[in-house]
Amino acid sequence: EVKTDDFFPYADDKNSYWTGYYTSRIALKGYERTRNALLQAVETLYTTATQSGKVKGSDDLFEDIETLREAMGLTQHHDAVSGTEQQHVADDYAKQLSVGSVNVEDAMAMIVGTLINPSTTPSLTMCP
Repeated sequence: EVKTDDFFPYADDKNSYWTGYYTSRIALKGYERTRNALLQAVETLYTTATQSGKVKGSDDLFEDIETLREAMGLTQHHDAVSGTEQQHVADDYAKQLSVGSVNVEDAMAMIVGTLINPSTTPSLTMCP
């Protein structure tokens, strides 16, 4: 038999139970996973490009990547992982991830442009 009900009910009072929280806010959790994949891609690209000597590391590039790193750190909070944060907090998590993503996409465009043709920066379009 396959268990299909909640795997982790939690009681915080005599007659007060929490269930389903690890399966809540699936859109935010999915968005966080895709942003993590983007972060890992830019980290790899940045490291490879700077180690090859073709791209100079800069404070601006580092700060662009850092905004997404910090947003990813926020979404590792225990309320974000469990999905028990209030709606305005979930909205802020999504906003922070979005801002970080825009910055990382700009950084990726600059890195790729420098690798392909140092005299121009290409316009990259990311699929959602």
